[in-house]
Amino acid sequence: MPQWATFVGFTFIITAGLLVLSHASRGAINTTSDMDASTIAGDITQNQTEDSEPRSHSYQDYVAEELSEPVITATHTESDSNAEQNNESDTNDTVGPTQSSTKTTDHIVPSGDTAITDVKHADDEHESYQTRLSTIALLANVTISQGLFAMLLISGAWIARIPVSAFGVGMGPTKALILALGVGTGVILYIGNEVGSGLGAHFGVDNGETLRSALAPETSRGWVVLLFVVLPIIAGFEELLFRGALIGVIATGYNVSPWILAVVSSLAFALGHGAQGRIGIAVTGVFGFVLAAVFVLSNSLLIVIIAHYIVNALEFIVHEGFDIELYSMSDT
Repeated sequence: MPQWATFVGFTFIITAGLLVLSHASRGAINTTSDMDASTIAGDITQNQTEDSEPRSHSYQDYVAEELSEPVITATHTESDSNAEQNNESDTNDTVGPTQSSTKTTDHIVPSGDTAITDVKHADDEHESYQTRLSTIALLANVTISQGLFAMLLISGAWIARIPVSAFGVGMGPTKALILALGVGTGVILYIGNEVGSGLGAHFGVDNGETLRSALAPETSRGWVVLLFVVLPIIAGFEELLFRGALIGVIATGYNVSPWILAVVSSLAFALGHGAQGRIGIAVTGVFGFVLAAVFVLSNSLLIVIIAHYIVNALEFIVHEGFDIELYSMSDT
């Protein structure tokens, strides 16, 4: 016999844990963004101060000036070679013919500009390496956390003996129709998502680009991991929790209207995406309710998983892969 109460309580715990993790992630992303903005502002202020105020001629300036011109040392000219040749011919007449050679060896010390350029290039490479590490760490964090939550939810359903049909698994239309409905719903939702984000940008509301940019990989291997590992795990777990468990299981076990549960789960779904900013929460709430409606009408978890994946994949491919921005905060 299914233990509905046990599983529902366990589901609420997982949902609460996900919301706490989302809030912590939002704080970390906002802190990083503020630090980056402060660093940029500090650099601009420093450059403006250096340009407006005269610089005193210090020892460091003297060294920089000396390095700005090439220094040539250990140079043997032709006159020196001729003098050496005459001296050698006077001492070696009885030995044999002399060998004259002219050697010019220049040791050029790199100029100050070249040294500074090398340092900046090294700093850029180091910064790029740190960015790749941050992206990898963030992708790993998302994958592990979402995957762990999914495993806990599935284990809880197995222990509580919840039938898979309550999640909307194995139900609904044929496989071909499921795929078509999933892709079609995903494309429509993506267009609506872009419209909502554009409206938010028009009114000067943040659109949550920071999180997406932080997750965007810089290598082909990273894109493969993102599109075929990370995003499927995210779509699968979130639909399993917010649509399958919070709507399907509760409606089946307690005979509650699925439309009421659709509203509640959509609110939780929106709060779970707090790291995307205010407009991200609003758009995600509408996005979640549409997915909930599709789930209620089709009774198919697979359709909403496919649709969810399509939306996320298109966002990354269009904005981060092809660098196409249909809206911008600077346009407001």
